[in-house]
Amino acid sequence: MNRNDPCFCGSGRKYKRCHGATTSPPTSTSGAETFARRSEITRANACKRLDMELNEQLLHYAQRRFGRTWIPEGISRFTGGLTEAESETERSLLATWMLYHRGASDSDEDVRPVADIWREEHRLYREATKDRLVKAHLDAPLGIWEVQSIEPGVGSQLTDLLSGEERFVYDASSTATLEPWLGLLAYVVDCDGISFFGGLHLQPLPPTETNMLVKEIRRLTRVRTKPVSLEFRTDPDAHVHVAALWRAAQHQLEHKFDNLVMQNTDGHVIAPQSDHFELHADRKLVVKRLAKVAGAQPPERIDDDDVIMVMQPPSARDTMPGNTVVGRLIVSSVRLTIETNSVERADALRNAVEAAVDDAIRFQLRVSENMESVRHAAQRQSKSAPAVSYVDPRADTPPELQAMLQQFYAQHTATWADIGLPALEGMTPRAAANDRRMRPRLETLLKDLEQKESSSPAGLRMDIPAIRRALGL
Repeated sequence: MNRNDPCFCGSGRKYKRCHGATTSPPTSTSGAETFARRSEITRANACKRLDMELNEQLLHYAQRRFGRTWIPEGISRFTGGLTEAESETERSLLATWMLYHRGASDSDEDVRPVADIWREEHRLYREATKDRLVKAHLDAPLGIWEVQSIEPGVGSQLTDLLSGEERFVYDASSTATLEPWLGLLAYVVDCDGISFFGGLHLQPLPPTETNMLVKEIRRLTRVRTKPVSLEFRTDPDAHVHVAALWRAAQHQLEHKFDNLVMQNTDGHVIAPQSDHFELHADRKLVVKRLAKVAGAQPPERIDDDDVIMVMQPPSARDTMPGNTVVGRLIVSSVRLTIETNSVERADALRNAVEAAVDDAIRFQLRVSENMESVRHAAQRQSKSAPAVSYVDPRADTPPELQAMLQQFYAQHTATWADIGLPALEGMTPRAAANDRRMRPRLETLLKDLEQKESSSPAGLRMDIPAIRRALGL
């Protein structure tokens, strides 16, 4: 074996090369281990370059050997007739399926994949490096891989939710966008102890949707907890079906909130309201009288306005600790504006304000919106605005506000385990942790929370590991 081969494991370690092998990056504590790690990264990059070269050779071979219609027919079969733009996120997965898994002939003449036929015709055993890589591709089943951890610029630790197998996948580019607990549909190829993405759907799924899809596959294969059979995971027809399920889950996720009726903590339908009043008395007098409104906080000066937040104690529907903001009172030199997020709150707060201020104000008009108009406005703005990277606003808040937010998240972390949650059918997380039926749902909920909060600054998010420890998970 040539030590200069791109896929040769020259680190001095022994790796299993069968299904079920676990590859993981060495922890660098010495100069020798650091050198070995760099060597593995270099070899992983070389494997991927060779992989891309092989794909080009195999595509040209397939077109010459099986005709010009072979590739379009394969694309149509895998994607279900999607347009090229619609199937863009599946291109890598599709190419691997066509070359290494789909039978070269739809008849019984030769059910072997193109790569296997090409390997034999070209006597690839004479080129050991290519031969091993093609064989590794042919052996790689399709998996639904859950991201466990990410090493920026190097790769990710993954677990296949269908088989339970684990891999450290060397892929630097994906580490910039992946987050813990996301689900990936991918072929992970093992070549002499190096694992990399042989084919990857570019659109991951959040934990809840991933878990639902895995349950559906287990239902189809009649497997509850044991690994899904290797026969299913290497069946090209099953791959087409799994890709269709993934596509359907993506579509459902994209349209998840289309018909959602959003409610505030009082159970009212969200509909932003603005009541406008004309001042008929001195501004200072109006601000003074507004202090009589139940829940009114001390006024803050923002620009040239006096802004008063109106709070109420948390309702039975509210799962967040602390008081709830029910409205804002904005007083300028000539106008008072009441801002609320529902018609019911608008009516109640307007009555309270008019009773407190009396004849010092005069009602002019109410401006009402609904969530559909707000959504359309946001879509128009996003289309016209230049593309910018998302920056969590909590990362750029004043120190005193950050301290308040840190206190809030610390309190919410401490109390979350004992709050009844609709996602757990009203059970508290602490009770769900001890319930065999609800425990898996709790695990998925925690993964969802951790994944969604992972981009927020430390200290300005829920401490999910602390919650796990408190629940004994």
